[in-house]
Amino acid sequence: MQWQFTVVRVKQAWVTDITYSCPWQGWLYLAVVIELFARNVVGWSMKPPLSCELALDALMMDVSRREPDIEIIVYSDLSCQYDSNVSGQQSDPEHELAW
Repeated sequence: MQWQFTVVRVKQAWVTDITYSCPWQGWLYLAVVIELFARNVVGWSMKPPLSCELALDALMMDVSRREPDIEIIVYSDLSCQYDSNVSGQQSDPEHELAW
């Protein structure tokens, strides 16, 4: 990772990634969201199809628990799961995702 930034408080920045495994019944995908200050996993989603909803579900896991007025920077690999029309939709009117 060649980003140069300093995280000075909790809930300032997240980093996301998707990994996969092929157990007995086919591919299984895992999207993870890590809060960079404390380095805790704050969101995750696991589903068989690789889709935009996989990434959005992982992001929304912590968004639904935080204060709506806090802005969080999200770093991702800019794959299609994070760069989609679905990601810009609000699944909860109190929370907004923008990148």
